[in-house]
Amino acid sequence: MQMKSFREAIGGFAEPFVIAGRERVEGANWWFNFGHTAPTLRKVAVKILSQTSSSSGCERN
Repeated sequence: MQMKSFREAIGGFAEPFVIAGRERVEGANWWFNFGHTAPTLRKVAVKILSQTSSSSGCERN
């Protein structure tokens, strides 16, 4: 249900500033700031989007 609300921009996701923020704000920050209407989806999205996407840290070790 929460995913449907996000995809279809229903409820809290329908606000113009929330929709505009999708283009302007980094993924994890967007979910942290605007995802309060979908707490489970917000928690998962923030965890996934906060992970590093580079292996350079491992290569140094």
